[in-house]
Amino acid sequence: MAKQVSLDATHVAYKPVQTRYGTAVTGDLRGSLKYDGFRNTYSLIGYAVPTDKGVSLQLLMSDDSSHDYWANELNHMYQTQSLKGGK
Repeated sequence: MAKQVSLDATHVAYKPVQTRYGTAVTGDLRGSLKYDGFRNTYSLIGYAVPTDKGVSLQLLMSDDSSHDYWANELNHMYQTQSLKGGK
């Protein structure tokens, strides 16, 4: 008698950026988790920064309604700038 669980993604994106720590990749995943008639929205923001010892990965998970706030805070903390040019 398992309850039905559903995981949906409404937005998935990633891009290379310049940060105070060097070139990195940032990504967003937004969606919802549904269980037994209840729905919880979520946001996952990640930064992958190459270092001389490997890749440093930071993930921040929050409710989707807080996505814009946390994306702005992380952009400020990392001093994120979009990379121009390239393919």
